[in-house]
Amino acid sequence: MEILAITGQTATGKTKYALKVAEKERAEIVNLDSRQVYKKLDIISGKDLEKGSKFQLIDKYKNYEIGFYPYKKARIWLYD
Repeated sequence: MEILAITGQTATGKTKYALKVAEKERAEIVNLDSRQVYKKLDIISGKDLEKGSKFQLIDKYKNYEIGFYPYKKARIWLYD
């Protein structure tokens, strides 16, 4: 298993690039952005989900929902 970390300054296209790589490699993305993990904080966080994307719930733990957003052939974890 190979792990690729994409880092950089705000608004430089990291998410867009990660989605492109994940789709090509059929990989999964684990989001570690400090703002993108918050639900409904879309305006200042630069989330690049396709319109109409639906959260896929896998499980619940206490008050937390565990799941991912599908993006073409990839999955995005810890997003929203």
